[in-house]
Amino acid sequence: MDAETIVGIIPDLKHKEGFLKYEACSVIVTDRRLIVARMTKQMRKALADTSPEEKYRGMAIEDILSETEGNLAIDASGIKRLRVERGAGGDIDTSGGPDRLIIKSTTGKHVFTFGTKSISAKEARALLKEAFGEVVK
Repeated sequence: MDAETIVGIIPDLKHKEGFLKYEACSVIVTDRRLIVARMTKQMRKALADTSPEEKYRGMAIEDILSETEGNLAIDASGIKRLRVERGAGGDIDTSGGPDRLIIKSTTGKHVFTFGTKSISAKEARALLKEAFGEVVK
């Protein structure tokens, strides 16, 4: 079996954890799954001189998963739907607020808001479509 490879990284996301509670993270897109890598305050300070792209490209997948307590992986077979929304739930070409990534999987629903240092909604959608095809809406 071929080694798992990183297809791309969606940095600077905020994962909705509950009512008014968000956690900073990046989503690492591999050819087999999505990895939600949580970012502590200390990690964000340490990344001031480098990008999440540089950091995670140089790490083994299992090291990314074990880096921070609460990191999680969603296998491709468990992904029901991936949706990238532009602005306040609008069309991908119009803006009305922060962009969002919504993952519906067999383990539940995960909602992420794009931060100012993230890639664009269009770039994220193209990246996810490349890796997971038709589950991306």
